[in-house]
Amino acid sequence: MFVDDLNVHSESWEEHLQHLDVVFLKLREVNLKLNLSKCYFATKSITFMGHVVSNEGTKPNLNKIDVVLHFSKLKMVTNIKYFLGLIGY
Repeated sequence: MFVDDLNVHSESWEEHLQHLDVVFLKLREVNLKLNLSKCYFATKSITFMGHVVSNEGTKPNLNKIDVVLHFSKLKMVTNIKYFLGLIGY
């Protein structure tokens, strides 16, 4: 089994530790492992699934918007597929 993205959000530090404990137990139950090099813990802001998520809410990732605005002419099928995936986020 493969899970690519997982986000745990909590209102307080104590609640967050409880949520993480539950998530870690569930992952262990189904024998899923985390890739620690891709994990971020106790951050105030993260880029998650094409958006910036923080305690202020969810906002579009400005880097993605800039890429769309300055994308070169679409000449090859692979470029078109990449562009469609990019704007679909």
